[in-house]
Amino acid sequence: MHFRSVGVTGTNGKTTTTTWLAAALRAVQSSVFCATTLGYFVGDEKLSAGDGYDGFLDAARAASAHGARVAVVELTSQALWSGVARAWPCEVGVFTNLSHDHLDAHGDAEHYLASKAQLFLSLPPDGCAVLNGCDRAFDLLREVVPVHARVLSYGHPARGPSWQARPRHHRLPRLLVGDHLDGGRRCPRCQDHRKGLC
Repeated sequence: MHFRSVGVTGTNGKTTTTTWLAAALRAVQSSVFCATTLGYFVGDEKLSAGDGYDGFLDAARAASAHGARVAVVELTSQALWSGVARAWPCEVGVFTNLSHDHLDAHGDAEHYLASKAQLFLSLPPDGCAVLNGCDRAFDLLREVVPVHARVLSYGHPARGPSWQARPRHHRLPRLLVGDHLDGGRRCPRCQDHRKGLC
């Protein structure tokens, strides 16, 4: 079972973005596996599957049997922190936004963002990160995207100016990538061109 996958994470808009992307991809790929917190789907057909990662894999097998070779997957911070991005790598990672809605599950904003960043750390060669350029977390997420992956940003003036255009002192502090985003190991990127990131 092999899928070309798009992963979607963020605080708000994950389910809507995942569903919309799956519908758009169906215009060019007739059978698309869509995994959201509302359920698993191939087209309009809801697949029966259990909860958790095992249920996700059961649904993916069923979608593959239906001919799906493309998957669009909603990835919660809890799923990402548990290692799903390494177990199910995505070629494209999409970030919607970050707010403080789920801090109870993570303890603090730094752990919450570190969980979201797992999707982008796992992008393969020729992968792509699609990041909300108007979100305060933009710079931090852009910095953890592997050098071999492409970064695209989006935004709308109604959501505020691009974070890149804001004064540097208004940006979030850097995360300690080696301590928080790489399971306690030294970040491999610090050993080459991005010295000082960790």
